[in-house]
Amino acid sequence: MAKPLTFMNLSGTAVGRIMEVFHLGAKDLIVIQDDVDIDFGRIRIKQGGGHGGHKGIESIQDILGDSGFARIKVGIGRPEGYKDVADYVLESFSDDERVLLREIIGRAGESVETIIGEGVQAAMARFN
Repeated sequence: MAKPLTFMNLSGTAVGRIMEVFHLGAKDLIVIQDDVDIDFGRIRIKQGGGHGGHKGIESIQDILGDSGFARIKVGIGRPEGYKDVADYVLESFSDDERVLLREIIGRAGESVETIIGEGVQAAMARFN
């Protein structure tokens, strides 16, 4: 498990180096990411695909030259009104959201364990 210390938009630099050091391929990678297009607290798991405008995922794909890694998308919802998405994702969680975070993080952790133990398809069936 690693939490890159780079800016999110440069996640590929850290992820690429870690994968190089440990001789890993894209099939060995599970990325946990936020997603504004999923309601707050919902989890969606997928294997491969595009970056969907997520700069961190785009960076990882660019560095690896491969998009076949597993993703655990944790919904943060869209900002209301005309609030800038970039500002929204950097805001602190509301008090109501904070109450739910422990449960959400627990489910994301369980989904990682399921991917490792049973595969992406099993995790998708259980958590999506």
